[in-house]
Amino acid sequence: MSYADALRATCITLDALYYTKPSNLMKSLLTLCCLTLVTLTASAQDETLLSKFTLDFSGAWGGWHSQITEIGNTSTVVHGGFGGLEFNKTVFLGWAAYKNSDIVTDDAGNDRTYDIRFNGPMIAYTPRARSVIHPKFAMHVGFGRLDIDELARDRFVSLQPSVGGEINVLRWFRVGGHVGYRYGLNVDGPGDSFRSPNSFFAEGSLKFGFSWGTNNGGNGLD
Repeated sequence: MSYADALRATCITLDALYYTKPSNLMKSLLTLCCLTLVTLTASAQDETLLSKFTLDFSGAWGGWHSQITEIGNTSTVVHGGFGGLEFNKTVFLGWAAYKNSDIVTDDAGNDRTYDIRFNGPMIAYTPRARSVIHPKFAMHVGFGRLDIDELARDRFVSLQPSVGGEINVLRWFRVGGHVGYRYGLNVDGPGDSFRSPNSFFAEGSLKFGFSWGTNNGGNGLD
């Protein structure tokens, strides 16, 4: 019920109350009290967490990133790219991809060639993004596949939380670096060498784009 509807109902009740018999007076007064309570409730505008939170489109970014990590118990470098949209000058929602081809030694001591690639959504939070140096917190969910010697194929899901920072070199160019941990799900490669893709990683990124606005979205996160 809106404020106007509640007020209209209250006026009608008051008019009817004037012509009410004494025996029904208490019932009418109770109805009037209930309608008054509804009127006050409808007119109140309580602040909530969601009402204070808005996402304002503030920019678009993309670039390249490289990871120093371990795959199959072998140190390697994984390359890729990313792109997405910025909101409130602090929240980045986008898509990131990684891929790598290298040689790993299996449990029997044989060198095997593998090709790994995974991509999926990512979210990053960069408080104080207008500062020259600012922190960055990110999470990437990857859906990928692992091909070994062009014969065996395994599909998996990876989770990559990370923390680091960025430097605003130019208004349209940022350099970033962060460390994190990759956790693989549903991995069932041959031998122990590929059954545990879990590993720490260090990642560097080159980020190009543009961000506009003079504030962080009013009621945003920053």
